[in-house]
Amino acid sequence: RLLRQLAVFQEGWTLEALEQVCYPEPHRHRALDALDSLVEKGLVRVVKAGKRYDLLETIRAFATEQLEESGETDATRASHADYYLDFAARVAADLRHTAQCEAMARAREDHANLLAAVRRFVAEARGEEATALEKGLVLCGHLNWYWHIAGHHMTGRALVDELLELAADTDPSPGRALSWLTAGMISTTTGELERSLGESVRACEDGQAIGDEEIVAEGRMYVG
Repeated sequence: RLLRQLAVFQEGWTLEALEQVCYPEPHRHRALDALDSLVEKGLVRVVKAGKRYDLLETIRAFATEQLEESGETDATRASHADYYLDFAARVAADLRHTAQCEAMARAREDHANLLAAVRRFVAEARGEEATALEKGLVLCGHLNWYWHIAGHHMTGRALVDELLELAADTDPSPGRALSWLTAGMISTTTGELERSLGESVRACEDGQAIGDEEIVAEGRMYVG
């Protein structure tokens, strides 16, 4: 069962990620033994000096097929997306403090997993899933500074624009306010200053509507 679930990870995973995504709380103590068994059988590779794990592409293809046949694909991908939403929140918090370098390294290693999570929420939001829309918006908000520092402006632009378009007729929310901040940051970086001004003003408006003074203050900083 574990091998097929590992197919949801993109370009590797940590033990913590495996525990959170593939095991419910009461059974997470079983994760390491199960993972070690797959490593010993040559089905899982140990990479990054033992800090991460990955699958060969041929094994990933087999595991993906097995996951689809099991009927567990949606649940496993949902668990994966939720984990990386929480992961991004921790990265975002660390990027504002002295752990910035370590946080950037973690985010870079899981860049593909973070993108997969955003795309999962986007796909569900297209189906008018309100919870997925808000989660996607929040995730784009958390990725603001990572995308800025790492230079992933166009990647972020495509994702945040689609989510904001889907959220155009919704009520103000933390996710939408955070995503307006992300959009404003991207526009500033790409030299679209008039667009950035409009996006930052919208962040302020949504921040005021939901009573989040931190968002309002950051939006005003962007406005200048």
